[in-house]
Amino acid sequence: MTRSLPSPRLILLSAIVTLIFGLTTFTVTTVSTSGSLVWSDGLPYFLYARSAVLDLDTDITNEYEALDTRLPADSKLMIPLRNWTKRDPQTGRIVTPWPVGAGLVMVPFYALGYAVELAAATVFHRPPDSYGIIPQYFFGIGSLVFALLGFWAIFLACRQLTDSTAAYLASLGVILGGPAVFYIFLNPSMAHASSLGLISLLTLLWFRQWNDGTTARGMALLGLLLGTAFTVRYQSALFGILPLALMIRETRRTP
Repeated sequence: MTRSLPSPRLILLSAIVTLIFGLTTFTVTTVSTSGSLVWSDGLPYFLYARSAVLDLDTDITNEYEALDTRLPADSKLMIPLRNWTKRDPQTGRIVTPWPVGAGLVMVPFYALGYAVELAAATVFHRPPDSYGIIPQYFFGIGSLVFALLGFWAIFLACRQLTDSTAAYLASLGVILGGPAVFYIFLNPSMAHASSLGLISLLTLLWFRQWNDGTTARGMALLGLLLGTAFTVRYQSALFGILPLALMIRETRRTP
C-alpha cells in the first residue's frame, strides 16, 4: 500500500499560491458586493463565529439587530437573514435555519482577524469594527485552509491506489471540475469549503481504517469528524455510510 507523503516544500508552495490567488479573488468579490466579502448564506455563519468569539454563545440576535439597523432595507447582504429568520415570541431571540457548526469551525480564523482588527484600530485611532473587512478576510482565509486540507486529503486517499501523477490529476479534477472553486475563492463565507476539508479527511481516515484494520480509536475519530461535518452541513449525514460499512464488515469478521 503506497503511503508516500507530499514534500513540505510542495505543501508550502501550494499554501502560498492559494493564499495569493485567494486574496486576489476576495478583493474581486468585495468590490462586486459593495464592500463585503461575506454575503448570501455566509452571513449567518460569519455572525455565529462573531457571537462565539465576542459573546461566548451562538445567539446572533444582537448581531442581527445591529446589522438590520446598519444596512439599508434593500441590502442584498441581508436578504437571506431577513427572509428566513424568525423571532421566538417567548424569548425574543432570532432563530435561523442554518447549522451553527459552519460558524464554529471558523472561530479560530475570525478570532485572529478580530485581533488584527483591534491592532489596526489602535494604530489608526478608530473604533474596532467586529463586522469589518479585516475579520471578514480572515474568515475567508479559513475557507482556504479547509480547501487545502481537502485537497491534500484527497491526494493521500488517491495515492493509496495509484501513482503520484494520477493522484495529483484526480485531486485537481475534484477541485477544478465542480463548484468548489466558486465556494473557496469567490464566496468563501459559505460552508462548502469547510465541509470539503472535513469530509475529505473523513474519507481518507476511513480508507485507512478499511485497509489497515478497524480500531476503536479510529472509529471514534471517524464519529467525531462525521458529527462535526453534520453540524457544518446537514447533507453530510449521508457519509454515515462509511463508518456503517466498517461496522458491518467487523461484525462479519468477529464471531
